[in-house]
Amino acid sequence: MFAVTVRQESDRTVVSCAGEIDLMSTAELRTVIGDQIVEGRVHLVVDLAEVTFVDSSGLGVLVAARRKTRTFRGSLCLVVDHPAVLRVLHVTALDRVFPVHRTLADALAADPAVDTAGPVDPDGGAAVTRPAG
Repeated sequence: MFAVTVRQESDRTVVSCAGEIDLMSTAELRTVIGDQIVEGRVHLVVDLAEVTFVDSSGLGVLVAARRKTRTFRGSLCLVVDHPAVLRVLHVTALDRVFPVHRTLADALAADPAVDTAGPVDPDGGAAVTRPAG
């Protein structure tokens, strides 16, 4: 089962997901994120802390959303804590594309104007960030 909610946190829009992001749920996620961007909310935090699985279609939605936010000088970062999801990001090298935070508080504290990403330790270590270049 998949669920998605949206809320505003200061100048950031938090898109919180729970469950599995797969072929059956990506249309809903794509629509929700797309609606935020169309409405001018381009600094997004996608909270995947309650997500237990992401397949390639889900990764595609996230990559496309990042591209769209950057087109409008926005940002998109991820909150990921589940080891399986961290591992997928690491294996696909998407941890070098997205800023990945372990908690929502960390993501909201980060400056959205500084787009950093770096490899995460899929076994539970802290994320390593590097300046975007």
